[in-house]
Amino acid sequence: MLLNITDTFHLGDTADEKQSLLDCAVNAWNIACLDEKERIQAIKCYMKEFKKLNPSFTNKDLMKEKEILTIFINEKVRLYPDEKMQIVNVQVRSIDDKDHVTVTSMQIR
Repeated sequence: MLLNITDTFHLGDTADEKQSLLDCAVNAWNIACLDEKERIQAIKCYMKEFKKLNPSFTNKDLMKEKEILTIFINEKVRLYPDEKMQIVNVQVRSIDDKDHVTVTSMQIR
């Protein structure tokens, strides 16, 4: 399901690029599980922390990250509106020159 919300994007050429995009997708997924009102604040918090972790990013870079995050949130809501499981980890590994994605999730009640 996580890969379905990233379908419109090329995941990247390197393992780091792929991991970075999937990390964004995980955050988007978890934000999308919140009530609509809570999402706005969660996006603000995400972007604030993202900026701290990436001090060399320009405003243009930050706007691109927010745009991608928002696209992923909208796709999750469109494709899986009732799914509330939280994703706690995603990992991309190359095995025999093929990418393998492992997702760890948990159900919140």
